[in-house]
Amino acid sequence: MNAASTYHSIAVGDVEAAQRGDQTAFTRLVESTCVLVSSIALAIARDPDVSRDISQDAFLSAWHDIRKLRDPSSFLPWLRQITRNRAHHVMRTSRRRRRRIAETRPASFWKPWSIPDQVRISGSSRRNGAAPLPRRSPCFPRRLAR
Repeated sequence: MNAASTYHSIAVGDVEAAQRGDQTAFTRLVESTCVLVSSIALAIARDPDVSRDISQDAFLSAWHDIRKLRDPSSFLPWLRQITRNRAHHVMRTSRRRRRRIAETRPASFWKPWSIPDQVRISGSSRRNGAAPLPRRSPCFPRRLAR
């Protein structure tokens, strides 16, 4: 018996126990699949903080819906699909949120070239200790993933 089939038999037993409500068995499933779920979430979200939230949400959804799983041997593909669906949902809603924010801001908020000349800081005043204007929006201090 190789390691893959041993893992598969242990996982199927844990899935069946988790379907009966065994929290310890589900904890073992989470521990054995957390790297897989996190890597899928990170590949889609491209942000470690967001991917952790997605992973947690995927496991929570799996716990709530594990009794609906018909074939315990298909737990891993089922969990991967839950993770992908959650990640795509989060990315879709964050894009909508960013779009709504962009639509509600005045055009001058996003365009540094539309700042009046008297507000701009010249190169000589920077050398005298004046702070330069921020190059990015204060709402999004770091670069957004596409």
